[in-house]
Amino acid sequence: HLDADVFFLKDFRRVLHDQYPDADIVSSVDCAATGGNYCTWYHTPRYQNRHGGRDPIAGIGFMLNTGFTLFRNRPQVIEIVRAASDAIRTKRSFFEQTAVMEELVDRNCSWSTED
Repeated sequence: HLDADVFFLKDFRRVLHDQYPDADIVSSVDCAATGGNYCTWYHTPRYQNRHGGRDPIAGIGFMLNTGFTLFRNRPQVIEIVRAASDAIRTKRSFFEQTAVMEELVDRNCSWSTED
């Protein structure tokens, strides 16, 4: 998935596939509520109520930026994306980015980052 305002000078898909052959999801990262007002944009009343005042995404320290994300065509990934889409459709969540992260957290997924 790429935001509509993104464009590339070269094909990046081969790089992602070659550099991360075993990753189910490859993404740029965005901040989670680690400080500052910018990182709390998703703290809507609905989000707060849904999580009993907790912020499970902030505990991770980052969130996937769905503006630049490779979702592999694998059954588990398709299930996560469908569940996130359902969360948006049913208004359980407002933002696709938090909906995807909530699905990953709920499924106890693991990830790694590059420094």
